[in-house]
This record gives sequence, C-alpha cells and structure tokens, in this order.
Amino acid sequence: MQINVLAGFNWNTVLSIVLFFVALGVLVTIHEFGHFLAAKSFKVYCTDFSIGFGPKIVKIKRKKGETTFSIGILPLGGYVSMLGEDDEESVPEGIVVSKERTLIGIKRYKRIIIMSAGIIMNFILAYLIFLISASCFPQVQVNAWYNVGENPGIVSLASEVTFNNNDQLYPTTFYYENGEFHEVVEGTESNPTNQLNILNEGYFTLENDTEHKYVAVLSYQLSGVNDTDISKNIYLFETSDENKFGSTNYYMPIVNQNGQFVQYEHKEGDTFKFEALFANALSSENENSNEAPSYVRDENGKLQTYPCEITLTSNGTSFNALNVSFYKYDLWYGARSFEVAGNQWVQSSGLIGQALVGLFIGRGWDQLGGPLAIFSQTTTILENNPFYAYLNTWGVISVNLALFNLLPFPGLDGWQILVELVEGSVNGVRKAKYKLSMKKKEEDEEKEIQEIDISKSQNHEDTVTANKDVNLTIGADTKKEEKVFKEWEIPTKFKTIMSYVGLGLLLLLMIFVFIKDIIAII
Repeated sequence: MQINVLAGFNWNTVLSIVLFFVALGVLVTIHEFGHFLAAKSFKVYCTDFSIGFGPKIVKIKRKKGETTFSIGILPLGGYVSMLGEDDEESVPEGIVVSKERTLIGIKRYKRIIIMSAGIIMNFILAYLIFLISASCFPQVQVNAWYNVGENPGIVSLASEVTFNNNDQLYPTTFYYENGEFHEVVEGTESNPTNQLNILNEGYFTLENDTEHKYVAVLSYQLSGVNDTDISKNIYLFETSDENKFGSTNYYMPIVNQNGQFVQYEHKEGDTFKFEALFANALSSENENSNEAPSYVRDENGKLQTYPCEITLTSNGTSFNALNVSFYKYDLWYGARSFEVAGNQWVQSSGLIGQALVGLFIGRGWDQLGGPLAIFSQTTTILENNPFYAYLNTWGVISVNLALFNLLPFPGLDGWQILVELVEGSVNGVRKAKYKLSMKKKEEDEEKEIQEIDISKSQNHEDTVTANKDVNLTIGADTKKEEKVFKEWEIPTKFKTIMSYVGLGLLLLLMIFVFIKDIIAII
C-alpha cells in the first residue's frame, strides 16, 4: 500500500473516499436487498433493514409499513431482521403475526432461497458491472511497440537507424525456477511469475558506486494505462561477477534468502546508462492499431536488432520518464460485451475461489487486505486507469463478497445454508424411514385380519363389522403417529454457540486485517 494514497489529502483523495463509500454501500445494499426481496416474496415479516452498523443516522418507516429502514454510522455491512430468525425478536405491540409469516414457519427450500438471495444478487451485480464497463466505455489496449516522444531517453547508437514509433526493445528472456535460472528457448514453457526480460548484456554501475552491479529487466505487466512510459516498467536488480549465465554475456539477478531478486533502492540523482537492443519497424506509422507492425529482417528472415543506449535517472522514488511509451489505442466491444462480461465474471470467480481455498491451507495470507487495502488499491486504479477499470475492480469485489458469504462459516450465509441442508437431509431420511415403517405396519395388520378364521367368527356380519373396526383403529393410530412425528433440528444451544464463536473469529480476522493494513501504511 502506498503511503501517499492515504496521506495525501487533496480533491482526488476526497473523490476516492466518496466513491469508495458509495461503491461499498451499493454492494452491501444489493446483498441485503436480495435477502429482503426473497423474504418479502414469501411473505416473511421483516422488522428491520439496515445498511451499516452502530448508531443510526437515518431511520425511515412508512405509516402502515412493517419494516424500519435505517443507515448506520459504520457502512461496512448490513442486515435484515426477519421474524423467526431469532427467538428474542418481537413485533410492535398490538400486532399479531401468524407462524406462516415467520422464517421458521415457511418451507425449508424457501429459507434456503432467502439465505442464498444475497449471494445471488452480488453475483448478478458483478456481471452487470462487468457488462456496463465493457459496453459503455472505450477499452484501452496496450501493445509492446512504442510511441516515441520528443527528446527520448533512448538514443540510437547505430548511424543507419534511429529509434522511432513502432520500434520496440528486444530483451533476452530467462526464468527462475527451483533455484536455477534458465534461458527461454522457443517452444519451451517458462514460469511467467518469475520471467526475466533482461535488456542488457554484462552489467553496469553508478559512477560513484562501482561496488553494486546492476542488470535491467523490462516488465510487460502495467500498473495502469494513463501513464505507459516504459520507465515505469524497467526494473534494476543487483548482480555479481558470480552470476554470469553459462558462457553467455548475460548476468542474472542476486536471489536473497527469501527467494526474491535484490532490487535497486532509489536515490535521487542516481543516473544509469546501459546498452540494449531494439527491433526497427519498417514504418513509423501504424495504420491499423490492431495489427503489430512489421520489423526489419535479414536475408534469412531472422529479426534484425540494433544497439541503443538507455539513460535512467532516479527522482528518489522512481525513474524519470523516458518519453517512450507503450503503444495504446481504444476499441469498442459492441455486441461482444456480453461475452466479455461473462468471461470476466468466470475468471474473477475462479481466481477468488482459488485464493479463498488457499487461505485455508495457509497460502496467501500476506495478500489479505481489509477496507484500507481496498481503498488504497481502488484509489491507485482510479488514478492510473480509465474509469471502467475502476468499475471492474468493484465487480471483482462483488464476486469476492458473494464467494466469501458462501463459505460454510458460522456467522455467514453459507453457514445458515449448510444448517438447512443438514437438517433437511437428516429429516428427509428419517421421514422416509418413518413412512416405510408405517406402511409395513399397516400391511402386517391387514394380513393379520385376513388370516382370521372366518369359521370361528359368530357370523359374516360380525366379521365385516370387526374388520371395519380394526381398519378405523389403524387409521386413527396412523394419523396419531403421524402427528407425533417431529422434525429433527440441530440443538439450538449448539447453533447459538457456533454463531457466537464464528462472529468472534470474524471480528478477530477484521482486527488482524486492519492492523496489517496499518502496518503496511507505516
């Protein structure tokens, strides 16, 4: 998390804060409205609908309405109170509500629908956000070739060619895996998370510091598209004489004890110069921005590369702009917006699902963030990208909220759904067994009646009367036993204890995440 995002109080920060709370409020409201809408559709009596916790700053109730709508001072959640959800809930004095209008008085499948409705609404909201983002805004695409501005920090060293538009740097690619560096050969697989696009052969140093040696690595992963100057994507890593890769002239970064590459620490005024290679485009004009330009090749069809010199100067936190930017252009998805939104929905659901699973096996806790981290991330995205990218982020957060609530953890919707499924399954089996036993009992009694020795009966009329009496008795007994059948429930005490434990653990998780975010700021 960047300190200046939270500490720099300006109009952009104010706008980010307002948008953050509005977006968070929409997500929470839609989630709770899903529960509320499903409950009202099944005529369940709802006493309260609240967005936010703590003291209420707004409270509204229609004259003849049932539900009090309110907004709490802490907009980090919400709730819908439904009669029958809690034994301590009560309705206003003088109002009588039948059991059929309580949560425990409706059929079990309806309760599951009510508990699932918030999750479903968040999924729907996420898709709508992705759809609006894809269909209502021009999409910015970025490619590897460049736009060259005035006074570029890349100077051609070859007299016969200069660095122009559509040219691009041509690094040599390596990757780090299982403690070793490997060169990427065409047709082989590499690990993209540890891929190194090294720009220079050998190493370079500072004039006043020859002890530290560096190599330059080009990254194609952009932090934003508002500023695509390649100075934002060139990283310097420390190397040493021992880190030469085989018989080549390339040196690999030093790997520290944590398995990370040792990166250059910025100091204002530091200036680096190093040579690199670039591919020269046949034309400096790109008529069709969807197609990559053609590059100069030799007589054997091999890509021709040319040497150039790159100058990087640190301003204390980053490198000054090189006036060479990645090529970017706009496009509209049109009718493809529905497909694009669907793909984004599926992709975000899969990634978040994997992340949540990873937390249960001890992975990804360092990436966990709370409201402060979300604010920082969304603010950075808003500053460095078009508005549709900001919308997409909230679409992902909506998916996150849905999947998190789906977890079968006490205090979450998933736990209540699990309880209903367990009780429903157990009672389904018990009811089936009960009906079979009753059916068998009826069959046995009918068989016993049929085996009565008619010859020993007083007369035919007595026998008929006896059979009728027995049948009536069986019917009465059956109805009596059916009335006695009572559905099994998980003990209320156990559910209450689990709810309190779950809420306590969730509170501890929130405190842990909040402290983690504060430490990241400091």
